[in-house]
Amino acid sequence: MGRAFPELEQTTFFLHGVSLTPVVVTDEKGSLLVVDGVDGLTAERLTRAAVVALGGWGMIAFAPQRADALVHTAIRRSIWRALDIGRMLRAGNPERMVAAYGGRTLVRGKVVEVERAAGARFGYGSAVLEEDGAPGRSVRLEFQNENLLLLADGEVRAAVPDLICLLSRDDGRPLTTEEIRFGLEVDVLTLPGAPQWRSRRGLGLVGPRAFGYDVDYVVPGTAR
Repeated sequence: MGRAFPELEQTTFFLHGVSLTPVVVTDEKGSLLVVDGVDGLTAERLTRAAVVALGGWGMIAFAPQRADALVHTAIRRSIWRALDIGRMLRAGNPERMVAAYGGRTLVRGKVVEVERAAGARFGYGSAVLEEDGAPGRSVRLEFQNENLLLLADGEVRAAVPDLICLLSRDDGRPLTTEEIRFGLEVDVLTLPGAPQWRSRRGLGLVGPRAFGYDVDYVVPGTAR
């Protein structure tokens, strides 16, 4: 994935036509479930239901393939990249991280409103930020488990599949959607998603419209 997405078919394996099945699901008690003979979307639904039945978490193996195929189907060095970003943030150097990975700082501000709702499958909601030095400017963050869309005065500033990252102004720590609350001072950054996701098929799987937002993906910094 090169970032977090909620569903099994939102992987480059599925993007490249690799069958997701058989999927093997297990838990720490030794329970074992094999999902096979179905398409990717059905495999996602069955696997998610199984994980819920197992208590809310499990380990899975899926999209079996030859190791040499991973050169073409996987996002290479994604784990290394995550570790490198973590080291930079732990060292208190978000500016270096942004520069190293082609990112941008979009907003510095304070959370003034948070709305949450429970969807059929994911928790979703939105947050309104008051931007430093721009009184009256409306900046809205939309999320569904992950941050998916950032709008300023109704204009798209950043969108999935690019990463929209919130860092706490206090200590530079990355914040999950569950931690967003009123009064929190944050920096909002964006990092480019993997190039595979910017293709037409990739955007069909993980672009804004795949999550129900009636907007198109824009490259950060190009909107006016």
